Amino acid sequence: AYGPGQITSMLGVANDMVGNLYFAGEHTSEEYFGFMEGAAESGRRAAEQILARLGVKVMARQRNTRPRRLKQRRQQYK
Repeated sequence: AYGPGQITSMLGVANDMVGNLYFAGEHTSEEYFGFMEGAAESGRRAAEQILARLGVKVMARQRNTRPRRLKQRRQQYK
């Protein structure tokens, strides 16, 4: 469990790689912190970072164009 202020102090650095160690998971997502979308987004990000480091060319992906209702839903619970 996180203590008061720990989450906000770690946002933006929780997904930084350390040597050969890459971090992924919902807790590393700035936009979808605590949601499945954050886990999927961060997994993709970590995989792309690893592939780039190995010199593997990554195809450009299409941006998700569906409305961002999740962000609005999160605001309701604050």
